[in-house]
Amino acid sequence: LRKERSALICEAFVNDAAGYKVGFLAKTTEWNHKGLPKHEDPMLGKTWTGPIALDESSGARQIQVAVPIWSDGKPVGSLVVGLNVFQLSADE
Repeated sequence: LRKERSALICEAFVNDAAGYKVGFLAKTTEWNHKGLPKHEDPMLGKTWTGPIALDESSGARQIQVAVPIWSDGKPVGSLVVGLNVFQLSADE
C-alpha cells in the first residue's frame, strides 16, 4: 500500500472479514469497521462511497470508496481508499 501513496490517495487500508485492519498506509483513527457501511457493503459484494468529510487520521477533506476483496467467489475483506477531494480536480 505504501507504494501507492500520493497527493490523491490520502489513506488506504485493508480490513479482514471481521472488520479489523490488516494493512494500512498510516495509523488510522479506528481499528475496526465491523457494522459500518464502509465494511459491511463490500462484505455483501457491493461498492460503497461515503460523503465528503474531514478525515481525522489524515487531516484531509476526502471521499472514501470501499470495495470487496474476493477469494473463491466470496468477499473475504474490504479495501477502503480515501481520495483527497482537492486533488480530484487538480491539473497534473
